[in-house]
Amino acid sequence: VTQAQLSSMVTQATERQDAALATKAGWAYFGRNEFSSAGMWFNQALEWSPGLGEAAYGLALSKFREGDLSSAEAIVNYRGGS
Repeated sequence: VTQAQLSSMVTQATERQDAALATKAGWAYFGRNEFSSAGMWFNQALEWSPGLGEAAYGLALSKFREGDLSSAEAIVNYRGGS
């Protein structure tokens, strides 16, 4: 995903409050090893759609990759069934 595509995705997700698109943006940032930005977009997706399991998984994985193991574990324990 190019920077221009990612910027467009983020703009559209924000304008539409689209949790699926926010999750896609999270994975795009994750693929670029930008784990903090990825986590922000996974978290945004969860605010718009609290039951979105893929976003919860992405958020936990982002926290893990950042080295924040306690947050990653808390997310998994809290959202393990989603």
